[in-house]
Amino acid sequence: MSHVSDDDIRSRFDALRTAERASTPNFRALVEGAAHPGHPGRPGHAGHIALPRVGWRTGILLSLAAAAAVLLTVDAAHHAARLREFMGQPLATWTSPTAALLNTSGSTLLASPLLMPSVLDGLTSPTHP
Repeated sequence: MSHVSDDDIRSRFDALRTAERASTPNFRALVEGAAHPGHPGRPGHAGHIALPRVGWRTGILLSLAAAAAVLLTVDAAHHAARLREFMGQPLATWTSPTAALLNTSGSTLLASPLLMPSVLDGLTSPTHP
C-alpha cells in the first residue's frame, strides 16, 4: 500500500474542484432562463414542451396499468371496510370458536339439581332491594 502525502491529496482535490467549477453552469443564467421561458437559448423555448410520441401498444399498456391500479385501490378500500366492520364488534358478543366442544353429551346428567333454595341465593340476587 502506498502512502500519499497530505499535500498531494489537497492538490488532487483542488484539481477536482477546478474541473467541477468549469463544467457547472452559471447559477444566475439558470435563474434568468427559468424566469423567461421564451428565451431562445433554452431547449423547448416559447413555452412549448416536446413530449415523445406514444404508439397504440404503449397506450393500451398504460390503460391496462391504470385499470389495474384502480382495481387494486378499490380492493384495498373494500378490504379496509371489512376490517373496520370486523373490528367494530363489541367484546361482549364474542364467543370462543371452541366453546361448543365443552358441551359434551351427558353433561346434564352429572349436574346436581338444587334441593332447596338457599337463604344466600336471595341475598346475592341482583333484584334484591
